[in-house]
Amino acid sequence: MRVRVTATLWQGSWPRTPADWADAPWHGVLNVCGECVGGYVPPAVVGVHHGIPDGIDPGSAWFDHVVQAFQRLPKPVLVHCGQGISRSSAAVLAVLVAVEQWTPATAWTHLRQVHPQANPAPALWTAWQRWCQERAEASARS
Repeated sequence: MRVRVTATLWQGSWPRTPADWADAPWHGVLNVCGECVGGYVPPAVVGVHHGIPDGIDPGSAWFDHVVQAFQRLPKPVLVHCGQGISRSSAAVLAVLVAVEQWTPATAWTHLRQVHPQANPAPALWTAWQRWCQERAEASARS
């Protein structure tokens, strides 16, 4: 399953086969799945891999890398993990906060509206919340 989150951002599961790419609107793909390597990617699509194992705390730098990768990729971008539930949700939340400038609460509410199965693993959820807090504190110091 893949869902449109914003005009430039999609989230979902790993598109493994040419059939998964039929009529796909994405020009960039951000793979946050540690075990999702290989597979088919059309020649016209730019892909970046920042994969992590599911259920771990990747640290704040991972969220920064995800946001930077999203910003560099041609739009629209599909952010995917294996099933489109945990890692990609955490990555999409980071993009919504950093790029769209949404509050964490607004980002979470919106994501759950468009993708009710979104459910970052507890360690990812805690890491994302910590990253949001670090961003807020750094902004307050500026």
